[in-house]
Amino acid sequence: DLEGGKRCSDLQLMPIRLFRNLRNAKSIHSAAALHDEGPEIIAEGPDELAVNWIEADTTEGLITAAYQEIRRLVYQQDVATGEIAVLLPNAAWVERFLIRAQP
Repeated sequence: DLEGGKRCSDLQLMPIRLFRNLRNAKSIHSAAALHDEGPEIIAEGPDELAVNWIEADTTEGLITAAYQEIRRLVYQQDVATGEIAVLLPNAAWVERFLIRAQP
């Protein structure tokens, strides 16, 4: 219960529209924005390295190529895993990627 005998179920949620992206690097925001059909959001995050697009002929080929690229970045380029972002279109792709990444 909240003050005055109100319950959480009595509260109404109002959507909050974001206008600025302060967190993501501008290059990551721009890459993600290509696939976003929502209202425009201004990227004000840091300038970082360019986005590396990976192409393949099949879904499995793309997932394998992405996994191999992460391994290359971590083990050959000494990039910290916290500095790598993998953008995938939905939860099913994430699940497939995580399965591929298991030893």
